[in-house]
Amino acid sequence: WHTHLMSGDNFVDHELRLIDSEFSSGMMNAFGTEQEEEDILKEIKRVSQLQAQILRRCVEQATQPAEEDPSMDSEEHQFDEILKSFTKREQSTTQIGGYLQKLGKHVSTINDLVKQTTSRQMQQSGSSSVHTQSQPST
Repeated sequence: WHTHLMSGDNFVDHELRLIDSEFSSGMMNAFGTEQEEEDILKEIKRVSQLQAQILRRCVEQATQPAEEDPSMDSEEHQFDEILKSFTKREQSTTQIGGYLQKLGKHVSTINDLVKQTTSRQMQQSGSSSVHTQSQPST
């Protein structure tokens, strides 16, 4: 057996036919396998939900009425109200930060899933190409 590479045009044509065959037979879609697609779509849904929560918290913060600065002769209860307002804003900001961290993790997971899918598809494509490129010597 003698291994030789197909000429550039024949190789590209063969790869395109192989990809077309895999897509048309349902063996592969734009995301890879059905399970890979489900995993990626699940992560995208989580990202979308987190984005909505972040937006909601930001809007809540932006629409909270501004508290008046306490004057030197303000009563203690006014100071307590301002302190409560600042505490509430701080908690909301902390929660937004937590959402952003989760969002980053899910985006990273999506990136990893896409890389794994792409890598697997490249390996499968490469191994199928090697099999078709090996031809007996004459």
